[in-house]
Parts: sequence; structure tokens; C-alpha cells
Amino acid sequence: MNREFLHKITLLGCLFLLITSSSGTDNGFQTPEQYAQIVQEHFANEEWEAGKELLEEGLQKYPNVSDLEWLMGKYWFHEKNYDQSRYHLVKAIDDNYNNVNAKHLLVDVEDITENYSSAICYVYELLEVNPYWRGLWRRKIELYRKQNNDVEADRLLKRINQIYPNDTILRKDYIYSMEVGYQQMKKGGNRKEAIERLTELIKVSPQNEEYYLDIINLHLQEGNREAALGWSSNGLAAIPGSGALIVKRASILSELARYPEALAFIREQMKRNNSPAIRRMYNDLLMEAARAEKQRDPYVLYGMAYEGGNKNKEALDYLLNTSVTRGYTDDALFYIREAKKQYGNNDKGILYKEYMLYRQMNEDDLAYSTLKKMYEMYPDDYDITLAMSAQHMKKAEKLMELGLYAEALPHVLFVSQKHVDNDVNGAAWEKALSCYINMKRYNLSQIMKSAWSKFKKSNGEKTFSECLKSAWEFAKMQDSFSDDNVSKRDREFANNLNEEIRRSAKATPSKAYNDLSIPASAYYNSNSKGLYGARYVGD
Repeated sequence: MNREFLHKITLLGCLFLLITSSSGTDNGFQTPEQYAQIVQEHFANEEWEAGKELLEEGLQKYPNVSDLEWLMGKYWFHEKNYDQSRYHLVKAIDDNYNNVNAKHLLVDVEDITENYSSAICYVYELLEVNPYWRGLWRRKIELYRKQNNDVEADRLLKRINQIYPNDTILRKDYIYSMEVGYQQMKKGGNRKEAIERLTELIKVSPQNEEYYLDIINLHLQEGNREAALGWSSNGLAAIPGSGALIVKRASILSELARYPEALAFIREQMKRNNSPAIRRMYNDLLMEAARAEKQRDPYVLYGMAYEGGNKNKEALDYLLNTSVTRGYTDDALFYIREAKKQYGNNDKGILYKEYMLYRQMNEDDLAYSTLKKMYEMYPDDYDITLAMSAQHMKKAEKLMELGLYAEALPHVLFVSQKHVDNDVNGAAWEKALSCYINMKRYNLSQIMKSAWSKFKKSNGEKTFSECLKSAWEFAKMQDSFSDDNVSKRDREFANNLNEEIRRSAKATPSKAYNDLSIPASAYYNSNSKGLYGARYVGD
């Protein structure tokens, strides 16, 4: 048994030696897949050299196997030997066109070596396998940007956003790309393309206030204010109550001088946004609107022309007439002085305007003084006489209210003698009669009876005022023949006569009387006679 046992041990040992000797020269892998699996495990454990040795063995046994060539390309990619990596990866694709891993790695190799066109081609091949692979679309867009082909990159980005509208990452990429694009266009002065890019951006992000403000400003720079107004409306529709857009739209309307529209717009917007800035702008617009309205006034325009040196008759006449009519007293006084310099101090039209101005200012004394000056210069002028009569009547009424009938009488007599107007004359006669009655000069009852009698007998041919005037004149005539009045006239006549006699009998010394240069011999000589030898010499 011992010999049999030893024989079995010897056989097992030989078998073990056979197995161990064979394992030193061959790993015993029967397929390329086994090599690929073990190599990937080595690479995953960062055992790159061990994996490479096994790959070389596998490629000797199984040359041109796609997965083994891909793994060898991966090894050289890790070593940053991109040419060797490209060589093996291309061989992997030649063996299997649909080797996705090899193509992915080739994209990286061509990207790093800046062969962007080749990288894009491999991406296209990958998209043929999976057309809706979002990561590949983003990679393709990125490669186009590196190639400085922003137009194609933007087109692809827009397309993928349409395919995946709910993808927030793609949407952010698209918005960022569009923002960068329009900012570059704006800096480069390409405003039209920037406007187009912003239009697309607003479609994607309609709640972004800055986009609306930028596109409005770009349209304003292009001189298209109506388009800017349109975008301000769109912005407020998307972002109601936006303070910046409210201010922007109101500012544009103000620049267009459309103040009523601007004010109505702000009043409506203040229902949503009544911020201090909006209220302040509303008040500023009110002032601008007032100034603009004022600038449209011919009075302001003529004034500006006059101040600018165009001091012609047309401007001065308009400014003077309007300032007096509107009651601009300071302006009117200035233009009256200016008119007097041009037309003289005695121009009837200028004096009359000055009179009217003083009346508006309630400067009664200055008004009467000016009117009196005009009356003395133009006593036959109907308007001046009528105005003078009105002043006298006004003075008479005040004096009569104070009971000063004797002082009021000359004023109403002035009016009654001018015959400027029947109604005015009638009122003057009545006031004169009232003065006389209150001065106890006439019998009022008798005069009124006589006036009514004359009025009835005239059968409408005369007014009552005319009849009253006639009755009063008759009463005055009767009064003039009364004993008292006759005696008064006699005394006045005698006094006047005596005064004339006194004036004519008054001695008037000669000039020679006080002439001291005449010698004494001219007055006294040997023939002088008189008391104490003096003689009268004419003094």
C-alpha cells in the first residue's frame, strides 16, 4: 500500500508541475472577451501596466479585435500619447464600425489635439446610433464653438431646445449662449443682429426685465422710437408694474412731446406701482408738460424773439396788447416803456393802454392822471371823452355818498355838457339835479311834475331823461331871475367892476426911479423950485 500511495503522490506532483509550468507561459484565456474583461479590471484599479501586458498577449493571439484595440487606445490616451491612441482606436472602428466606446474616445482625442472637424464627424456618427443623446448634442455644440462656428452652434442649440423644451440645463445653455452673442454684437456696434438675438431671448425668457430694457435701448439707438414703445408695452404685459419699464415708456413719450399720453399712462400704472420714483416722475412730467404748453403760446415765442433782438413793431404790439389783456402787469409796464421809446411819450394808443393797465391795477390816481393827459391832448376823441366822463361820474358818486354835493356838482356838470351818450348824459343830469336839491337850490317836486308833464305831452318823441333835463333847465332859468340871484349877480358885477378900476388906477414906478447911476444934477439944479427948493422930477 505504501508503494501504491507513493505512486499516486508522484502522479499528482507531476500533474501539478505540468499545470504550473503551463501557467508560466499561457494565462489560459480562451477568448478575446476574457482578455478584455481582465484588462478593464486592471485599468479600473489603475493597474495600467499590468493591463497593457495582458493586452499585448491578447493582441498577439487575437490581432485586430475591436475591443482589444479600443482598450489599447485607452491605455495610450491615459499616457497622453494621442497619436498611438488614435492609431489603435481607428483600428478598433475598422474592425467594428459600431464600436461606440472607440468613437467616444476618438472624439476626446481629436478635441484635445484640436482636430475639431474630425471630432464633429465622430459625434455625427454617434448620433446616427442615438439621435436624441443630449450629451452628444451639447458636445457637438461645444466643438462648433471651439471651431468659432457660433452660427451653427446656436442653430443646434436652438434645435435641441425645441426637442427638449423642459430640459433646464439645455435651456440655461441656450440662454447663456444667446446672451453672450447679443452682448458681443452690441459691443461690436451690430445693433440689428443684437435686436434679432434679443427677440429670440425674450421668447425663451419672457420674464427677464433686462432683456426688454436692452432691446428698447437698441431700438432707440437705431432711432426707432415707435418700436421701442412697442417693446415697452410687451414688457409691461409680461411683467406688470415693472418700475423700470414704466419709467422707460414714460420717458420715450416725453421725448416725443406726447405729454397727455404719458401722464395718462403713468396714472394708470400707479394703480399697480405707486412707488416714490413713479410719483416723482409724474410730477416732473407735469412740469415738462406745462413748460411745453407754455412754449406753444405765441406770447412766449414773441417774447423770446424780442429778447433775442428782433424788436420789430409786430412783436412789440403783440406783447404789449397781450400783456395788458392778460393782466401781466410787470410785463405790460416794461413793454409800455419800450413802446414809448419807439413811438414817443404822447402816442394816443400807448397812453390809452397805459390807462387801461392802471385801471386793472386799481391805481385810480395814475389812471386818472393818464386819462386827463390824453383828454387835454385829444379833447374831441369819443373814447377818451367817454372814459373821462366815466371817471367824473365815479368821483361824483363817491362825493355824493359822503354828502359833499357841492364838490360832486362840477363832475356831473362836466359829463352833462359833453353829450357823449344819452344814457350817460341822463344819469349826469339826474345826479346834478340831486346835488342841487340837496344843496336846497331847487324844488324837486315841482321839477319832477314838470318833467312828467313834458314826457306825457311828447307822446314818446322824447325820453324821460330829456324831459327831466328840460324841466331842470327851466327851473335854473327861473332861479336865475329870482331876487336873490339878481342881487347876487349885481354884487358880483359891482365887485368885478371895482376890481378892474383898482387894477387900472394902480401906480407903476418907472424903471428910472431906482436907477442910481443918474447924477443928482439930473434932478436938482439952480432952477429947482418947491418946498425947500425941491422940484418934482417925475417920481
